[in-house]
Parts: sequence; C-alpha cells; structure tokens
Amino acid sequence: MSVLASDRPVSKFEAVYHAHVMRDMFNQLVLRNFGIRDVGSIARRKYILGKDNIENRDKYECLLDEYRGAIVRFAASVVQDVSAANAIYPKNLSEYNQRRAYQTHALAACRQLTVEIQSVVDTFDVDVNDYAQYSNAINREIDLIKRWRKSDNRFCKRFLGSP
Repeated sequence: MSVLASDRPVSKFEAVYHAHVMRDMFNQLVLRNFGIRDVGSIARRKYILGKDNIENRDKYECLLDEYRGAIVRFAASVVQDVSAANAIYPKNLSEYNQRRAYQTHALAACRQLTVEIQSVVDTFDVDVNDYAQYSNAINREIDLIKRWRKSDNRFCKRFLGSP
C-alpha cells in the first residue's frame, strides 16, 4: 500500500534541493535585471518626484550592479552552507556544532537575501507583488533549515548524555 503524497514527510535533503532551486531562481532574476526595463526612466521619475537632486542614470546603474552581485553572492552562500552542513554527519559534539554553524550561516544568508530584495523594491519602485515568489522561496528555505536544525537536536541530546 502506498502513502499519499500529501502524507509523506519532507525529505531530509529537501533543504539542499530547494537551496539549489532558489539559487537558480535568483540567477534568472538577476539576468533579467530584476524585471527593470529602463533604468533611465527610473532616474527621470525619481528626479521629477523630487527624490533626487539631479537626473543620474549612472547612480542607478551602479546600484543595479551592486544588487546583482550581492544577490548572486548570498544565493550561492546559502547553497554552499547548506551543502557543507549536509556533508557533515555528526559523530561527536564538535561536529554537531560545526554543522549547526553552517546551518546558522545559511539562515543568515537567507535573511540577507530578503534585505537585498527589499532594497531593490525600495530603490527602483517596482511592484512588490512581482517579487512574492522570491520571498516565498526564501521563507520556505528558512523553514526547511529550521526544521532540519530541530531534527538535529536529538544528536545534541545524545552527545550530552540525555536519554
């Protein structure tokens, strides 16, 4: 008898798989310039609305490049940290702590991704609803890592001698 797909538990490798999928999503977003068609029109609009003193297209081009680099770097960091944590099979408390540190770094990179996406939305006045899928992907990865950490707590209890 088979188990319904909705009743199956989440795979232990779901966090690793989703991190790779998420990195690919962000790479595609960066390649599409965050959905921004014309940086010059954004510079003109900001100048007209009085948010900038001069119409400076180069400023927004530079910001766009910085956001691209940061998002690619943080997405890659999530994959690296999750993969490194998955490669450690704790046999003692120090290995457990090292694995936990990698998981913590992955969570921090996810949070930094959220901040960078919010900065893109704020800087370029794009529709926040266009980025909902990216926000949901980040939140899903955070949830998967937290569940993984929670399941790892049994290792810690065993190492500390708790029954």
